[in-house]
Amino acid sequence: MSRLAIYARSLTANWVGFLANLVVAFMLAPFVLRSLGESAYGVWILLVELTGYLGLIEMGTQAGLGRHINYYLGRGEIDRVNGFVNTALLFFLAAGAAILLLAGGLALALDSVFTKIPSELVASARPALLLVAVNLILALLGAVFPLILNAFDRFDLSNAVNLVVLAVRTVGTILVLKQDGGLVELAGVQVVSSVIGAGAGMLLARRVFPSLRLDLRLWSRERFRELFGFGIWAFVGQIGMQFLYWSSTILITVLLGPAMVVFFSMPMMLIQYGRGVVDNMAGVLGPQTIKASSVGDHVELRRIFSWGSKVIMFVAIPLFGGLMVYGGEFLILWLGPHFARSAAVLLLLAVPQWVVWSIRPGVNVILGLGHVRFAGLMTLGQGVLNVAATLFYVLVLKMGLLGVAWGLLVPMIAFNSVIAWFVLRWIDMPPRQFLVRNVGRYAVTATAFLALAWGVSYVGRREVWAWFFAKVIFLVLAAAPLGWYGVFSRDERCELGQRIRDMLRRKRREIPQGPASVETSEASQPPPPPPQDEGEPG
Repeated sequence: MSRLAIYARSLTANWVGFLANLVVAFMLAPFVLRSLGESAYGVWILLVELTGYLGLIEMGTQAGLGRHINYYLGRGEIDRVNGFVNTALLFFLAAGAAILLLAGGLALALDSVFTKIPSELVASARPALLLVAVNLILALLGAVFPLILNAFDRFDLSNAVNLVVLAVRTVGTILVLKQDGGLVELAGVQVVSSVIGAGAGMLLARRVFPSLRLDLRLWSRERFRELFGFGIWAFVGQIGMQFLYWSSTILITVLLGPAMVVFFSMPMMLIQYGRGVVDNMAGVLGPQTIKASSVGDHVELRRIFSWGSKVIMFVAIPLFGGLMVYGGEFLILWLGPHFARSAAVLLLLAVPQWVVWSIRPGVNVILGLGHVRFAGLMTLGQGVLNVAATLFYVLVLKMGLLGVAWGLLVPMIAFNSVIAWFVLRWIDMPPRQFLVRNVGRYAVTATAFLALAWGVSYVGRREVWAWFFAKVIFLVLAAAPLGWYGVFSRDERCELGQRIRDMLRRKRREIPQGPASVETSEASQPPPPPPQDEGEPG
């Protein structure tokens, strides 16, 4: 199978999984919000994000494991891969014990730390926090196996597991809330679904990677030192990511109260799902990028970075532009008129995403080349500045939820601009080349799309689902040719089109033929595709 066909299969699987999550979130979030109420729903979000901070105790070893699996598979060193897998599993078991202890202490002090949580919710929040911590431990152990599947480009299988987990979690959530369940029951559903996911992932990983050996005696201090040496800076980066994306809930709970969390978390949910669309695209490039890095192939890295950026922005420009223009209308239709206050928050959260995703393939380059210290420090600096800026905007300027959004926007644009400059230098790509061939085309395309979107937004009745979907469908149809001619140059369109035609031609030849085709002479068969050129997109 060609590299482009593998990317297409992986991306299709990722998007199927993403769309399933999106549909479930769209249908389930209002139901959960109505069932629990704004305050209880805000507390639930808080508990989930608190366990995210507890997850930092794994110190970045999960990120290090993903990198090392791909790196040593690229070198054909299977014994080292098994050593890393079992060393990571043993460490996650030890980390799980520490997570339970910390969760227990935090549960006891919950009402002292978060004084604005209603007293009637504290009693159920404590055991729920412990169950969510158990779910976190299961997630750490279960995350090892999707990393193995993805290293073999079997994103389809890892997404199949995620779909099973999603189905169990969705049905369980509906059942417990229909029976007037609360926070504890919701947390129990999370635990059951994670057990199923971890078991299914393990079985599939053993099937795809027959040389996989699960034996904790294979752990070694040497493998742990390698994981920790790489992971410690990934850990620093994870702290930064917690500050950047998940500190907002804690700050809002402390400064504005848990009921205000939902008016920020719902716009953030839309941004995170939007990020999921493009992250699935960038994720399929990860294994190949790291393997190219392992042999120092800078030509391949430049090719992946430039093409990856363009393909991602082909989707990211209309996606986040659509959230800027239509996000407020969607929130009102989805959750009610009182969520109109969240429209401006969503706009501010969407603006910096264009900067982030234009250089997203650079994250894979950073990991592949081993510049994880740089990535960790950049992310930590961005997260710390986010917290400081948020406190300034909320406490000093009294901007409320808008201050929280501005606290995310400014650091994100500043730090990602710096990261882009370093990545371009490491892969020997002149910054001016990237600005002219990539960023300039993105700016023109984004401006044209926003002008079109704002013009269309005034057509028809507002806040009616039928008109909303009609406008969205029109913009999707218009965005495709706009992005095709705006993001890609003429030569790139020809090259990419030829690659797609070659892939489809191979696919047709792979379809089993009927008995009559057995007698067909070889001379009547179509010629084989031309050999892949080094400069063509993967």
